[in-house]
Amino acid sequence: MEIRTVIIFLLFGLCAAQRKVSVQEGPLHRAEGYEITILCNVSGYQGSSEQNFQWSFYGLNKRTTEIQIVSTSDPNFPYAVYGQRVRKNEIYIERLSGDSVLLHITKLQKTDEGEYECHTPSTDEKYFGSYTDKMNLTVIPDTLTATMPSQTLNKIEGEPLELICSANKETSQHTHLSITWYLQKESKKEQIISLSKDFVLQSGSTFTQRLSDGDIRLDRTGQTSYRLSIYHLQPSDTGKYFCEATEWIQDPDKSWYNIAKTESEKTTVNVKAIGKDFTVYINSAQSTLTTGDNLEVYCTVEAQNIPDRHFSVAWFVNNALVATFGQNGVAVFEDAYKGRESLDMLKIAKLNDMKYMLKIRNVELKDSGIYQCKITEMEKTVHGIFSLKTQQSAPFSITVKAIESNFKAVLTASTTTVVEGEPFVFTCSANERRSFLSVTWSFVNNSQRYDVGQMNYDGMSKLGPLYQNRGGRGGIQMEKIDQKTFVLRFHKSAASDSGQYECSLSEWISDTDKIEKKNEDSKSISVKVTLLSSIVKKLVLITRKPSIKYNETTRLICTLSMKNSSKMLIPVAVTWKFKMSNQAAYQNVVTITQNGDIQWTDKHLILKQKAIVEKQDLSSTLNISRASETEAGSYQCMMELMGDSVSGNIKSMVTFSSNELQIKFTKTASTLAIQEAKDVALYPEKTDVEITCKIINQTWKSSQFSVAWYVQDSQENEMDKLKKIVQTDINNIVSYENGTGISKFQSRRLSLDMYKLTILHADTNDSGKYYCHVTEWLVRPNFEWYEAGEHTIKVATIQMKPLERGKVYLIQVYILSSVHQKHCFTLSSAFHFSYILHYWLLQYIYAYNNRN
Repeated sequence: MEIRTVIIFLLFGLCAAQRKVSVQEGPLHRAEGYEITILCNVSGYQGSSEQNFQWSFYGLNKRTTEIQIVSTSDPNFPYAVYGQRVRKNEIYIERLSGDSVLLHITKLQKTDEGEYECHTPSTDEKYFGSYTDKMNLTVIPDTLTATMPSQTLNKIEGEPLELICSANKETSQHTHLSITWYLQKESKKEQIISLSKDFVLQSGSTFTQRLSDGDIRLDRTGQTSYRLSIYHLQPSDTGKYFCEATEWIQDPDKSWYNIAKTESEKTTVNVKAIGKDFTVYINSAQSTLTTGDNLEVYCTVEAQNIPDRHFSVAWFVNNALVATFGQNGVAVFEDAYKGRESLDMLKIAKLNDMKYMLKIRNVELKDSGIYQCKITEMEKTVHGIFSLKTQQSAPFSITVKAIESNFKAVLTASTTTVVEGEPFVFTCSANERRSFLSVTWSFVNNSQRYDVGQMNYDGMSKLGPLYQNRGGRGGIQMEKIDQKTFVLRFHKSAASDSGQYECSLSEWISDTDKIEKKNEDSKSISVKVTLLSSIVKKLVLITRKPSIKYNETTRLICTLSMKNSSKMLIPVAVTWKFKMSNQAAYQNVVTITQNGDIQWTDKHLILKQKAIVEKQDLSSTLNISRASETEAGSYQCMMELMGDSVSGNIKSMVTFSSNELQIKFTKTASTLAIQEAKDVALYPEKTDVEITCKIINQTWKSSQFSVAWYVQDSQENEMDKLKKIVQTDINNIVSYENGTGISKFQSRRLSLDMYKLTILHADTNDSGKYYCHVTEWLVRPNFEWYEAGEHTIKVATIQMKPLERGKVYLIQVYILSSVHQKHCFTLSSAFHFSYILHYWLLQYIYAYNNRN
């Protein structure tokens, strides 16, 4: 065991000490005139930790000729062709570590294309492993260009700038481009924005915020065109602009390497700063108003380069601050005005970069006074927002006068007569527009007044106790259509809604810090709700097919007829009922609820598989397919007209039952027919006799048959003297009567409509009349077979003749054909007569059938 362990460790040591030189994976593609670096590593070596490296070159046309380039240990290693470039440090080795170096070629030439070999002189005790590795280098032309016209542009602060750089390459290899725009100020170069080889946009540090704000863009406008857009120039944007294109290629190790880089011509841009002064104006279309009018006051700022500047506005009335509107677009009202602002009576908006608006709806007397606006310019920097300068408008006088009231309420109804379940709507409005209005709706019936609902001047609404449940279910709704119009909607009327409805409008006036009722007026109107049962004629159940057979389809239609032609909007529930002839009471089969849900009873799940039930408005249909006797009986439908109760719950308002409809079932009559044979067939003894039974008509294509064979003595004429021989059932299973005749008779089904009986070695006892008894079976919709009809008919009369040896007989053999012709021939019995006769008879039948 110890010896094995030592051997294993020795082998492991040998494997670990195996030298391996690895050069960067190739082939590499680099552009002519640019630098290349090639990595070489060594591992598994022995000796000094600092290994020496030697690089050699093999030309494309001289793969076997080694040209030494440079070495880490021997200054005389380079051949003359590389000696001068090595001495000028255009080719050199950079040591990364003791066992890793980089070969540098600072300026590639086309002649540098070929195979490069990295070699490490041995420091090992024994020569073991790989000491060299090679890779291929392809030098491609530098085709990268970046062009932009050299020009000088003079711009004003805030103006836009667009520059287009065209970058193109004609490299045959698959390469990517990256584009970078620079701004050069004297000797300093600042990156503006770049589009990487992976199509990722990046900005320079000084342009990050402007890129985020959308002020700077870089777009690819064509196959080779790249556009720099600066939407609002700043004085700091003065300088020289150029674009830099870099070409990238993916090496075999999946890393990307820039093989070429070039810059375009420069465009000089001069940006002139503009002034910061601005002027503020205030105005309004009206200076004199009456209470209830709407007031709009406008504040306008005039300045240069407004889109790039930030302003806030403050509104004053009689030198008291009303509200401010910051450069972030948020309005902040003082406490004294927050109540009116919450009611949407006060509003501040920025119409455009120059214009702001203060809007007061339903002005009051207290809104009279001197209006002014104050504009403050704000500067947004990375350190925050600072105020620069403030300008205030001239004063503007607004006068609000009170008006005399001629307040009246106007009440109308969509209809004054409705059918139970139909909607009706009341509209109550003031004869002229008012500042604040409230409404109270009431219902009067049998001298009792009920509160339907209220809507206050602040828009808050509340239904009365008796109507809250219906309102919560959407049955009743109150709305304010405009400044002076209110609506009360009953979406589904009830019989208890008949009576008188009253609308009471109140006008409220705001003065200083309180609101008082000033005027009030009421109007009433009566509505009559007709009971639904009084407009229904009857519920009728009909069908066009009251008698059905197996697998047929019948359709039952249940229709509710009305006394008027108005379209009913009332939900309906339908229940179908059924009872068989031996049942005393109807049973529910299926119900369609007012929501359209279909619910089948457990006792009639079989009918569910055959029937489709539908509901349309005031009618319903029950379609039954694949009918059978189980669907025969009496049908009835019941309709329930649903509606809301006063409490708001859905209930059955009235129920109607249809007439009874009798559906009868009749079995399909069988059309079975069998081909009959009337001729007598003569056969000699000891021959096989074949008798066929041909079915010439059947009820259905899917019919199945059972066949029984009978024989009757030729002297008998009565059908009850028939003797059963053999039977074949619908599954083609043969059974013999009393188990006899198995060796004598054979019964076969030749096809779906042809059966054959064979009498083996028939003798004189087999003479007689042979009958075929066929029973036709049809399948029920539940896939059970039932007996549809039967038919018995004589299919052959057989006469067997005994034969004597040595005599010659004239034997007439009658062959039954489609045209009932007779054929005969003469046979001799000099030999084994039964066998000869059997042979010639078969030959004759074969020839005859082929001829005919």
